[in-house]
Amino acid sequence: MLYHLRLFIAASVSMLTLNAASQNYHLEKIWETEPVFSTPESAVFDAERDQIYISNYNTFPRDLESADDFISVLELDGNILTLKWITGLKAPTGITIHDDHLFVVERDGISKFKIESGEFVKKMKIKSPGFLNDIAIDDDGVIYFTDTSPRNPEASVVCSFREGSVDTIANDLINRSNGLLYDRRSLLVGNSGDQYLKKIDLETNEVANVAQLDTGIIDGIKLYKDDKYIVSLWEGRVYLAFPGGTVNELLDLRNSHIKTADIEFIPDLNLVIIPTFDHNRVIAYRIEES
Repeated sequence: MLYHLRLFIAASVSMLTLNAASQNYHLEKIWETEPVFSTPESAVFDAERDQIYISNYNTFPRDLESADDFISVLELDGNILTLKWITGLKAPTGITIHDDHLFVVERDGISKFKIESGEFVKKMKIKSPGFLNDIAIDDDGVIYFTDTSPRNPEASVVCSFREGSVDTIANDLINRSNGLLYDRRSLLVGNSGDQYLKKIDLETNEVANVAQLDTGIIDGIKLYKDDKYIVSLWEGRVYLAFPGGTVNELLDLRNSHIKTADIEFIPDLNLVIIPTFDHNRVIAYRIEES
C-alpha cells in the first residue's frame, strides 16, 4: 500500500510540475509576413545588423543542376528588406553566422558568404552525403553538421569539419538526426529516430538524453535561458524543454496545416522566428512568462 502511495505522489508531483510549466510560459504572435517565400526552411539572427536571414528550400533535391534557390533578409518587425539576397543555391537548409560570415548548408556541401557584401567565399564539399541538414559552429570555428540518409535513417551521423577534414563524432546513438545547436562545449542534436533531444559532450563524444518529445521531426533547437531549450517539431509544434527532461508545449499549429521548421530565437526581444516551410510565410512569436 505504501509503495503504491509513493508512486501516486511521485506521479502527481510530476504532473504538477508539467502543469506549472504550462501555466508559466506561452507564445504570443507578434507579426506574420505575406506568403512570398519559397519554402522557408531555416532562420538566423544577425545581431550586428538587427536582421534576420531565411533560407528558401524551394527546389528540393529534384533538379539541382538548374537550382536557383536563395536567402532572404528581414527586419525585426517582419518587413522584407531583400527577398532574393544570395541566389543560385541548391535547396539550402540550415544556416548560421560566424565571424561575420553566413554559412549555408546545400545538398552538396557548405557554402560561405561575406555578410557585408553577400559575396561568395567558398564551398566546403562533402563527399557522398546522404542529406546534409543543419549546421553549428563552435567558438574556435569548427563546423558541425548533421547528415541524414533518407533511404537509410540509421546511417545518420553528426560530423565535424576542421581544416578540410570531415570526421564523424557521433553515429551509433544517432538516428534521423536533424536540428543542431552548439552550446558551451556540447552539441544539442534533434534525434527523431527515438524522439530525444540529445547532448554530445565534445570533450568525450559521449551522447546523453536531455528530453523526449512527441512523434515528429526535431528541426530547430535554440537556447532559451537557465539551461532551457526551445525546440520545434517540423510538423507544427514548438516546445520548451526544461532541465531534468520536463517538456512544455508552447504552440501547436497542426490544425492550421502550418509547419514549424528550423526556428531562431532572439533573446533581447524574447522573439521566436518560425519559417513555415510550405506555408511560405515567416511568423514571429514572443515568449511570455506569467
